[in-house]
Amino acid sequence: MKGKTTTMLILVIMLSLTIPTAFSANDNFSVDYTFELATGGCGEFLIKDTQLQAIPGEPLIPYRSCA
Repeated sequence: MKGKTTTMLILVIMLSLTIPTAFSANDNFSVDYTFELATGGCGEFLIKDTQLQAIPGEPLIPYRSCA
């Protein structure tokens, strides 16, 4: 009986957390990022405070170190 009550409580909590998002006016499921452009030394555009990570066989991606 206690296990059934705990399961029911967890389901009610999960449902109460998902209802506000279901009726939200915002139907966008993505994250909006804002980037500032900077020019590299050779005229290429980069994202400010990043460098290009070049791994053979993979596309060039902007990389920002943690330090």
